[in-house]
Amino acid sequence: MATATAVPAFDLARAQRGAWKWPALIIGLILTNATIVGVTVYFATSDRTVTVEPDYYAKALAYDSVIQQRETNRKLGWAASPFFKVGDDGQTLELHLTLTDAAGKAVTDANVSALVFANLAPRDRQSVKLTPGIAPGEYIARVRPTATGQWRAEFTVSKGSTTFTNQSDLFLLAADSKEGAGSR
Repeated sequence: MATATAVPAFDLARAQRGAWKWPALIIGLILTNATIVGVTVYFATSDRTVTVEPDYYAKALAYDSVIQQRETNRKLGWAASPFFKVGDDGQTLELHLTLTDAAGKAVTDANVSALVFANLAPRDRQSVKLTPGIAPGEYIARVRPTATGQWRAEFTVSKGSTTFTNQSDLFLLAADSKEGAGSR
């Protein structure tokens, strides 16, 4: 003969108390994910050291002209020697460029412009026109010191129908450094 087993009674109140745990866990995970995404978007858009190269698509399409300009630069044999000079007050910054031709003679009476920016502040690009300095072949412009460290200077030199370009990395050390500013 079979014996009857007692089935425990269903406790509805207990089941209702535990029913909120799974939806709360799912909602908690969704909120955690949304918080992580929000923080990531904030840091991705507020970091001033990250930028996209301006007009990158147009520059890529015109890359053949960059190659031609490099060949022109090679044929000219001109040399550009840029450096920074910090003013005596420690607040002003001068960009100096010395230009020489293939024979080592100073290139004078040229129109010189530059695009200058610190690698730590690439969104703060400064376009400057350099004016002739005291020494032959020397050109100078004032720039706003936005950061110490490595800077990029892109020079365009025009003299008559000749155009010469140069890209240089410059280093601006902290004001309390005994080393000053230089180029590479």
